[in-house]
Amino acid sequence: MLKLKPFKYAENESLLKDVKERVESYLKESFNDEDITHYEGLFVVNFAGESINISVSPWHEDDVLVKVSSHIKELDDEDTDAFLEVLKLNSQVPLGAFGLTFDNTLVFSHSLPGKNLDKSELLASIQTVAAVCQTYKEKFS
Repeated sequence: MLKLKPFKYAENESLLKDVKERVESYLKESFNDEDITHYEGLFVVNFAGESINISVSPWHEDDVLVKVSSHIKELDDEDTDAFLEVLKLNSQVPLGAFGLTFDNTLVFSHSLPGKNLDKSELLASIQTVAAVCQTYKEKFS
């Protein structure tokens, strides 16, 4: 018998609301008001010269996901070297992953379980995403 039960996708509205409020509170405690923008379900924080996106979304019946991400650069369709480099980098970064959006924009993101999210975890994720984006904007420019 399994001790760890498999996830069942479900939306936990009360947990989703609680985590969004907690994320907003952590951001307000840690950043100036002018550095935080809030759109429907998305927070954008200007930090260290980067626009960091933070979203809270359903994951499974007992938790939600907090995703911290930022855009690095739009890649050219023909730039196969850059695409291969990104795949190699994914095996080297300790937290998070590189990805491509529908329009070939290179992004870096890091996701955290939200139920027990604390302020230090969120801030570390924001700092990591900003640092990685700054490093690789220079590399891919």
